Amino acid sequence: MKKINNILLKIYEKDYFPFVVLVFFAILSHLLINTELGDVIHHRAVIKESGLFETYKLTIRTWSSRFIVDFIMYLFAVLPIIIWKVMNISMILLFAVTTSKLFVPKDYRRSNHYIMLFFIAAYPFQHMNSAGWVATTITYLWTLSLGMVSLLPIKRIFNGEEICWYEGVIVLICTMYATDHEQSKCILLIAYFVFFIYFLMKRKFSSLLITQTLVSIVKIYITIVHPGNISRKAAEIRTFFPDYNMLSLIQKLKLGLSSTIMSFISTPNLVLIMLCGLVFVCIFIKHKDNFYRLIAAVPFFISCFSLFSYFLIKIFPRLENILFYTSINYTEISLINYKSYLSYVPIIISVLLIGFICLSIYLIFGNTEKSILVNLIFLCGIASRMIMSFSPTLYGSGGRTYIYMYASLIICGIYIYNEFRGSVSEKVNENFIKVCISISFFAFLNNVL
Repeated sequence: MKKINNILLKIYEKDYFPFVVLVFFAILSHLLINTELGDVIHHRAVIKESGLFETYKLTIRTWSSRFIVDFIMYLFAVLPIIIWKVMNISMILLFAVTTSKLFVPKDYRRSNHYIMLFFIAAYPFQHMNSAGWVATTITYLWTLSLGMVSLLPIKRIFNGEEICWYEGVIVLICTMYATDHEQSKCILLIAYFVFFIYFLMKRKFSSLLITQTLVSIVKIYITIVHPGNISRKAAEIRTFFPDYNMLSLIQKLKLGLSSTIMSFISTPNLVLIMLCGLVFVCIFIKHKDNFYRLIAAVPFFISCFSLFSYFLIKIFPRLENILFYTSINYTEISLINYKSYLSYVPIIISVLLIGFICLSIYLIFGNTEKSILVNLIFLCGIASRMIMSFSPTLYGSGGRTYIYMYASLIICGIYIYNEFRGSVSEKVNENFIKVCISISFFAFLNNVL
């Protein structure tokens, strides 16, 4: 028994112990979820009738250019579900580990890993069930995790480290998978291209990064011209958004922006509240100017709006109509509603939230490369959801399309937490971590129950 206790104590003392807790949470949640829902039922029935390869070929010809993702999705539809559960838990862990390797300082891994545990536990995991667990996670969560792996060479090049040939092969495989999804390939192209230019300015050359950039460009071109995607878009317009083709580019972008932000603040969102709370505390500690503090307070107040609205509706039930119509019916300004002040609320809130967060990040990090990087990560997260402006399933796809935005908020949260950690005493930091661990537990229960 003493030997077992010593082993458990050694595990607990490891920097990666929070990820052990994360895996425990993931295993428990995968034991409880019902996987016999959504697209996997349809896929299994079609494959049983027509065969795996015939179904896959028909999909590629008439519906999709996701050559790799769709094949894996069909394959896991017929494999024992336990294989998907093991792989999915591995992908959750892979996201955590690669995010740590990319963005967490080596000297403070343990406390950062607890912060990551909080953010990941706070993610509304039910979003991954919007089209069935198997189909949605393979399409979104797996592309996110493997996309993070594909970014590891950037860190290696930045640190002047060599990349072995077999590491390059693994990275290219991950790149091929991650760039098979429309949102993911656009964000990765931005990342590859920005750092390619950055390294070019620093006189650093990487054939691997160039290859990744070219793969992304080719995949985007295939997405645009593939006949399956064209027919799919026509079908989705008829089903989800008959007036889609009547919208101008500006109208589509306005819909994308307002729907993205309003969905984050119309219901309680722990990830956004935590991020904006960290921003506010950091500004409050670093700056004595009340104007700067007010700038940071605006996003925090907006992020907490959903909590206030819940209690206000309980006290004043008639407010529900105003809040509901503001977040749902007034996402687009038209000839019908342009005279109503409520029509302008979503776009005003969206611009204020994004603008003040970006300004607050600059105030935290100052005139540094880190300030540019964190703002770029944040804006890429917003852009990842706004890409849906060019899809008729802007509303029909549900919460799953926000996963890349959540990932960007988690990464920004890591950077801002480290500024917070460096500005407070060790005792305050320890108490903060304890609070985050407690909230993580309740956030997990909220996700699985």
